[in-house]
Amino acid sequence: MAKSWLVLDFETASGADLKKTGSYVYADNPTTEVICLAWEHSDGTKGILGPDALAPGGRLLEAAEDLNCFFVAHNALFERAIWREIMVVRFGWPDIPIARWHDTMAVALSKGLPAKLDVLARALHLPVEKDMEGSKLAKAMSKFGRKSGMLDRTPATMKRIMDYCEQDVAVETGAMKFLRNFQGGERAVWELDQKINDRGIRLDTAYIHASQRIVDNSVPEVVQEFWKLTSINPTQTAKFKTWLADNGVDIPDLRKETVARLMGEDMEDDLYDSQLPLPLTLPLVARRALYLRGLAASASIKKLPAMLACQGEDGRARGLLQYHGAGPGRWAGRILQPHNFPRAGLDIGGGSTASPSELVDAIMEGDDGYIRMVFGEPLEAVAAGLRHALVSDRDKTFLIGDFAQIEARIVLALAGQYDAVDKFITGKPYIDMAEAIFKKPITKAQNLFEYTIGKFTILGCGFGMGKHTFHTRYCQDQDMDFAAACIDTYRTEFAPKVPYLWKGLEKASTDTVWTGKPHDYAGITYMIEGPWLTARLPSGRKLWYFEPKRERRAMPWDPLDVRPSWSHMTFKTGRYFRRDTYGGLLTENVVQAIARDLLVHCMFLLERENLPIVLTVHDETVCEAKASDAKVFEQIMVDTPDWAKSYRIPVAVEIAISDRYKK
Repeated sequence: MAKSWLVLDFETASGADLKKTGSYVYADNPTTEVICLAWEHSDGTKGILGPDALAPGGRLLEAAEDLNCFFVAHNALFERAIWREIMVVRFGWPDIPIARWHDTMAVALSKGLPAKLDVLARALHLPVEKDMEGSKLAKAMSKFGRKSGMLDRTPATMKRIMDYCEQDVAVETGAMKFLRNFQGGERAVWELDQKINDRGIRLDTAYIHASQRIVDNSVPEVVQEFWKLTSINPTQTAKFKTWLADNGVDIPDLRKETVARLMGEDMEDDLYDSQLPLPLTLPLVARRALYLRGLAASASIKKLPAMLACQGEDGRARGLLQYHGAGPGRWAGRILQPHNFPRAGLDIGGGSTASPSELVDAIMEGDDGYIRMVFGEPLEAVAAGLRHALVSDRDKTFLIGDFAQIEARIVLALAGQYDAVDKFITGKPYIDMAEAIFKKPITKAQNLFEYTIGKFTILGCGFGMGKHTFHTRYCQDQDMDFAAACIDTYRTEFAPKVPYLWKGLEKASTDTVWTGKPHDYAGITYMIEGPWLTARLPSGRKLWYFEPKRERRAMPWDPLDVRPSWSHMTFKTGRYFRRDTYGGLLTENVVQAIARDLLVHCMFLLERENLPIVLTVHDETVCEAKASDAKVFEQIMVDTPDWAKSYRIPVAVEIAISDRYKK
């Protein structure tokens, strides 16, 4: 950290809903007010300002004017927005540039820790914990009293909120001192993230309204059909679970990932629990009911009001990205969640899919009957077209670059399986994989099923997937022996060195945890650093595993075969828990981290060439620039840093130019 720092925390109230609007629109809302501002300086001075004492002055003003003083906040995006829109605009304080902000939440995420301050404080065993009762009271400050019809601003309530705010500052200060600074070049990555969030991306308001009209027309029909099947409303979860059980489907819950696995849908890898016992076949009536309920309660169509809520006066939505929010360093989506837009590309028959312009034109026309005739279920058409609501400025276009099969390429290169790597260069890895499985010549046009199985095998088996998971995801209509054959062909014929990569990373990390000494495999160096096990990547960045613990674990194939292993604390899907590790998972972590570092390398080059980034989704970057910049954009996207060249990772990028966001 800098020699001089100041930790600060705002408590605010507003007629706007922060969760729906995001920080930017919330801070700009005229009803938003600062209830108090607490701070602590590195020299030991502390202070708190109430709503009547926000005029510039005192030690806080000195810190704001000190160019060497960092302002520290937990989720600095929010504090930056409040400072800029209220403290600067309304009260005349000096602006604080991004380069002088520090974010303890971002550092926590980068080091494998939870984002929420209360959970983080418990994880770090800080002497001061977040005041959760005070948090509830602060959230209620914007709500009018049921009896009085007034906002609660009594002296007792204000005193309680100020005490809560000061305690938050104490917790954040403790977290900052424990976590210290970003690692290496990650400070610059976070600053770039903040610039991209500030820049935002434009939304097509007319298109959003047209989509919403189709939703409003279609949902009642879906609910009615669901009622005819079940005599239940889609919102009656407990009754629907009972109905499913009565129809032969005993499902543990109705979470999105559970239903997706039950329906055989492809989801993000980390949403699956391979131990979850679910039937592999569904009665048709149950499948239809689950499908209809999914349509009626779709999180996708709920994005439409979310888009309008977070849209600023200039038509742009900001704050859509979370630095290090997903996987080992990748970005996650926020507010309207651009990272989980439904898949585009509706089948319109004859092996063709709808183009963005065809789908957008149909939705703008608003003819539900035509949409159903050409594209199928109107709600699915709207969901498939959600991403097209993101549009470039009128004098610009989107330059979209997506790394092709990047994880499959990296895992093979990292394992030294260069004969398989070369198949990506020749352009027919899926055909080669399919021919190895089916033992016959394959063409995509004449053998689409075989080709698809070859593709799924390459893209799905690099991280130790077993036959049961492969069967559930990709070939439920085949027997288990077929799934086993696909797995075996990948491991013994197509990529026999990859299993050694899983075992090598598992052994190196386990030896490090058990001996305390560094160990290396495939250029990945594991080391104990304080309460973390770190994995140094080829780029120089590290993955961080908090509180590694020695374990002994029986092998799945033999309960008597007990071997040294290790676990660590992690935060996922709202839970903070201890997680066992294994070679496939460690390989997935490393491979995804390398893919992210390749993307970051290109992102800095793009910004340097004045190609402004407005979005990054998984392995994809979206710039808002001139169409004439496309050649430079493509050259940058395939630029490979020296550390990646040493692994012979063959980077390829799929490029799109469009005035609407598309995959």
